[in-house]
Amino acid sequence: MQLELSDQIALVTGGASGIGAATARTLAAEGCRVIVADINVAGAQTVAAEIEISGGHARAMALDVRDRSAIDHCVADIAAREKRIDVLVTAAGIIKSGALAASTMEDWQALCATNLTGVLATCHAVMPVMTRQRAGRIINIASVAAHRGGGLVGNAL
Repeated sequence: MQLELSDQIALVTGGASGIGAATARTLAAEGCRVIVADINVAGAQTVAAEIEISGGHARAMALDVRDRSAIDHCVADIAAREKRIDVLVTAAGIIKSGALAASTMEDWQALCATNLTGVLATCHAVMPVMTRQRAGRIINIASVAAHRGGGLVGNAL
């Protein structure tokens, strides 16, 4: 696939595993310099190291998308070091499975903070950088698990 992304700066949230890790690897293979950001720092470091070993350019950053100040710090750090952010991929997400009756408000709040608020907060943090540079791409990704039900939504007992 030719996406013409050579030397673009890409921030991938949730880049330590799953969809985020696959996206980070793909963007690096297309020539992006990738920042693999995740609450799982060891996992992000592993993905970044794999990208580097295969000839790409990547670095890992700690990022908890539930924490707006952490998001702002991450984006400011990238903008200061790289002078731009060309691509944002919001792939951070969690799922809580189990019986609805056993779920807690804390479970619900963690889901919303990560899967919804974290996406919006990350987009808001990156938009001023992209506006200044008059270019950028934001890609919001979610799992197909949302279409299958289960977890807190569909498993009543």
